[in-house]
Amino acid sequence: DTRKGHGSQFSAMHGVTGGENLQGTGVGAGATGGFVDLNKPSPDKTDHYFCGKGYEDALSKCLTHCPSGSLMECPDGEICFFNTPCDARLLTKAPTPPSPTTRPTTPAPVVYASKLNKYFCGYDWTDAQERCEIWCPSGSDD
Repeated sequence: DTRKGHGSQFSAMHGVTGGENLQGTGVGAGATGGFVDLNKPSPDKTDHYFCGKGYEDALSKCLTHCPSGSLMECPDGEICFFNTPCDARLLTKAPTPPSPTTRPTTPAPVVYASKLNKYFCGYDWTDAQERCEIWCPSGSDD
């Protein structure tokens, strides 16, 4: 109870000192009520299963967590390594990318059928017509 004793009973029961804990959002935070002591290794051995091309690769990246211990959770060419110093509780979830759209989300700078789409710069008319490299939507010689 944090209203009486300022959380000292909780701290004593869980072996932590006030100010050491951070609100956890990674894997494993739910099991501890959302608070994770990040100064101590996770007691859950599956929090330390990580993918890599080799053990050193897994240690250097600490990127892909494989909680079941299966290489099926790893990217192609990598396997799951146990007992790494990596900690899945420190991972943050990437934001969900927006779903694809069937139509452009921004308007085209020039309407497709516009004659401005046919203006290209060149040294002369023939050069502009043959190369079509530099678009000049103003139609100006500038």
